[in-house]
Amino acid sequence: MHVAARSDVGMVRSGIEDSFFAHASKVGGLFIVADGMGGHAAGEVASEMAVQVVWRELGDLHQLTGAAPREKVAESIKTANRAIYDRTINESDKQGMGTTVSVLLVSGTRWLIGQVGDSRVYLLRD
Repeated sequence: MHVAARSDVGMVRSGIEDSFFAHASKVGGLFIVADGMGGHAAGEVASEMAVQVVWRELGDLHQLTGAAPREKVAESIKTANRAIYDRTINESDKQGMGTTVSVLLVSGTRWLIGQVGDSRVYLLRD
C-alpha cells in the first residue's frame, strides 16, 4: 500500500486548521484526519492534539478482530477529547477550541473506522 497526504487552505480561509497522520505498510495502515472547527479559537491546536493522541493510542494496534479494537478506537477518541477539553480549562486563550476526527485502521482485508463530528471516511471502488 502506498499513501500520500496533503492539506490545502482553499480559496475562502486564510489558515489551515487541519491535521493528519498517514502511515501504511505491506500489511495495513493507520490514517487520521482532524479538522479544527472553523471560526473557533485554536482549532489548529485542537486538531493537532487529536491526531497526536489518537496516533499514540492506536499506533501499535494491528489486529482488528473482536470487540477490543473497536473499544480501543473509541477510547482513543475519548482520550483526545478529554485532553483538548482539559487544555481549554487551563488556557483561557484556547476556550472554545474543537475539532472533528476520523480514523481508519487497515489490517490485511479488515478495516475499522472511528469518527466524531461532520468529517467522513469514504470507500471508493473501481
